[in-house]
Amino acid sequence: MDFMHASQRYLSAGFTLKKLGTLSFDELLAFISEPASIAVTKDYLRHLMQHAAVRHLNQTDGAYYMVKNTKAFLSSFMIHLHPERVFKVMGSTENELLAKAKQLVLYMDTISTFIDLSDDKSFEIIPWTMTMRLFQLASDYYEALRAWKKMDAARALEAHKAAIQKVTTLIEVMSMNGRFPSSPAVLDAEDKLELLKKSFIRIAGVQALEAFEETML
Repeated sequence: MDFMHASQRYLSAGFTLKKLGTLSFDELLAFISEPASIAVTKDYLRHLMQHAAVRHLNQTDGAYYMVKNTKAFLSSFMIHLHPERVFKVMGSTENELLAKAKQLVLYMDTISTFIDLSDDKSFEIIPWTMTMRLFQLASDYYEALRAWKKMDAARALEAHKAAIQKVTTLIEVMSMNGRFPSSPAVLDAEDKLELLKKSFIRIAGVQALEAFEETML
């Protein structure tokens, strides 16, 4: 499939801010999560970045990640259109990612709109100035996304540590107060503790959990 057909499929699927901006958070999440949406976007990005790389003699991590991790690119729409649902708190890292997502989304939408309004849907009709910053904007976005994910994971880990400590203490207090191990309250607390530990492992791994548990002894 050539660039013309890839871009037409992408636009026909509804990937413009004018259309996506009318969707609620849940509707947008459902739309960009559809296998068909991911496939259409991946194909369009592959053709766009390949042509732009040849035009500007440029190969960067941004271009690689846009094609390799299409879902991460699609998340930029979520971040730009519904930041209040994506972020639990708004610190410097979140604001940086929001700014980079906005820049990339608006830039990509400008390119898409230009293609949509042109009779010739080939890559060659896109002005040089519209593609020259694409690589840098993509790289900046993915760098900001990685930084936020790292910080968000760290916050989640600290929250899990506090929760595990709290539930563990609760179980110990109930035991000291004569609650039997088989009592509903103790069993409920133990189930909650088990779920917290499983979630902890998904975030940081078994060794990290074992190291944390040693600090609690």
